[in-house]
Amino acid sequence: MISTNIVSAARTKLTLGDPYLKYPHYYFCSFQKSGRTWLRFILGNYLNIKFELGLDLNFHNIYTVLPSLTEKEKIAESYQLFVPLNTPLLFFTHSRYNPFLFRKDKVLFMLRSVYDTMVSFYFHNSKHHQRYEKGIKSFIKEPNLGVPRWINYMNSWAPRLLLGNCFIITYEKLYEKPVESVNDILIFLNIPPEISIIRQALDLSSFGKMKKIEIKDGIIDHNYDRNDNNARRIRKGEIGAYNNYLDNDDIQYIQHQLDINLRNKAKELLLKNEIILL
Repeated sequence: MISTNIVSAARTKLTLGDPYLKYPHYYFCSFQKSGRTWLRFILGNYLNIKFELGLDLNFHNIYTVLPSLTEKEKIAESYQLFVPLNTPLLFFTHSRYNPFLFRKDKVLFMLRSVYDTMVSFYFHNSKHHQRYEKGIKSFIKEPNLGVPRWINYMNSWAPRLLLGNCFIITYEKLYEKPVESVNDILIFLNIPPEISIIRQALDLSSFGKMKKIEIKDGIIDHNYDRNDNNARRIRKGEIGAYNNYLDNDDIQYIQHQLDINLRNKAKELLLKNEIILL
């Protein structure tokens, strides 16, 4: 694992290197389907309005504003946008914690209930990407897809996140207190917050408007049935909707896995951020 982390970090640093990793930047880290797309769109709309970028944001050009860590061309475009504005870069990634890459840099980390995450991740794999054909009961038990994957991810990140130099936002808090949450995130990212613009960005990033954008334009490099609600990236966005898809046996299985396989630091991290485990 150590050698793998070293190689992975070296490859990323070699690919990005100068000037991108020398310019002020942050990492946005999260497990898949934890709300990253929603927050990405909120921040993208805020930056677009705040700095008068003049973009009609959709799921193609949003990645120029806020690129993924593996997309060097998009990172270069983001760099060209924000360097003249003296605004930091934000790299998005689903990678597990790598001490050779993330140890010293500031991290914005997003958490979401494991139950809602598993349901959303199931549809992401079965409908959106069409690469999983079994039902959700089997999915949550898959070592490389289901609850074991989520647990391994949280175990990897928890010790680093508890040390500080990071900002943790939960999907649930963003949902319940959106203005306050975005304001705090912008302060952490060293981007001047303006409440009026935050409200505009949130309105433009409502689930209804994001759905319309996705149905109209789709997502860059993705081919899927946009007429199928469960296949779309923007699906429901509800809190606690897992009860419609997971039965008592599924929930008990998840709870048991969390109890026996989540390390103490991961449990501490999740409880500290009011993520319900049991």
